[in-house]
Amino acid sequence: MDTAKPRICLLSAFKQGYELLCYIIEKKYSLSFVATCHCDDSEFEEQISDLCERSKIRTFRKINANERDFTKTLREERIDVVILAWWPDIIKKEAIKSVKIGWLNLHPSYLPYGRGKHAYFWSIIEKTPFGVSIHFIDEGVDTGKVLFQRRIPFSIEDTGESLYKKGVKEVIKLFKI
Repeated sequence: MDTAKPRICLLSAFKQGYELLCYIIEKKYSLSFVATCHCDDSEFEEQISDLCERSKIRTFRKINANERDFTKTLREERIDVVILAWWPDIIKKEAIKSVKIGWLNLHPSYLPYGRGKHAYFWSIIEKTPFGVSIHFIDEGVDTGKVLFQRRIPFSIEDTGESLYKKGVKEVIKLFKI
């Protein structure tokens, strides 16, 4: 029986990705490496990189997870699980297949409602349930197997912005459970 720890990498972007990285480091969870996003032009891309350097975690900066060189790295590193921490890009088939177990996504919607971007807005417009989900990704957009969810009630007084903030807070709490 193989008792080796799974090889995990974190794709971390923006403030939410930074907060999740802080939590992972605080809990002393093992990461093979961290990658920052090619389109993260926020101050947090630099902070993620600096935190990794101080914590002696190897970092790949400004990557596109679908690029052949990156998927080759995932294969060479024998990565089991990739965690997407506020990653804005759709992950394509070749990248999905480059790891042993799969890719986990932290998504600010109560799947299957609110697939894709701006789920908080669509919950208000379509009057569908709102919440957060952690799910495996597949070739569809937010159609993979849901592992964890938390529903967030909302009222007539909520706006897209207020639901977005609630969703960010709750998905981070859900990840920490």
